[in-house]
Amino acid sequence: MQLRELKEDSRRTELELLQELDMLHDKNSVMSNLLDIINERAEAAEEELERRVQETTTHSPARSASNVSQVSALSDTSMGSDEVFLTAHSAKEGVITRDWEGKLKVRIESLERLLAEERQKVSMMERKLLLAGIDTTAPSVSDDVKLRMREKEMLQEEVRVTWLSLMLSFSGPRKGKRRY
Repeated sequence: MQLRELKEDSRRTELELLQELDMLHDKNSVMSNLLDIINERAEAAEEELERRVQETTTHSPARSASNVSQVSALSDTSMGSDEVFLTAHSAKEGVITRDWEGKLKVRIESLERLLAEERQKVSMMERKLLLAGIDTTAPSVSDDVKLRMREKEMLQEEVRVTWLSLMLSFSGPRKGKRRY
């Protein structure tokens, strides 16, 4: 009788822990979506800032073709010149320079931190399962494989989106909406 109660209790505990693990995965997904929204808003704000900088520089009478070619690659006034990438811009010109490598490094560090947190949560949940006395070696291995596959998919998607955004940013001015 006691053995049956212990088994039922351990099954309940296992189900609770698995539900909590699913909830953590869902929270991670929500956080990723929120991070994407924040990044989109930051891009929109940056584009708005560029547009306003362009408006203020367009109103100046001393506007020349060389000044136009030194505007950032995403601006509407760019003439498609490669001079944007060859010349160094001073802060006095009012040109917004982009630190793509720095931004990518920060994004990668952020993703690595999130991944480490998720791994820590998973290992903590596995420890809780072990302490509860539940033998979950086979499901744990398959869950670990699933988790790693999901992490790989998420990172591949992030690389693809980053690559697409970089390609779009270097392709010059675009009309209409951006699609990802």
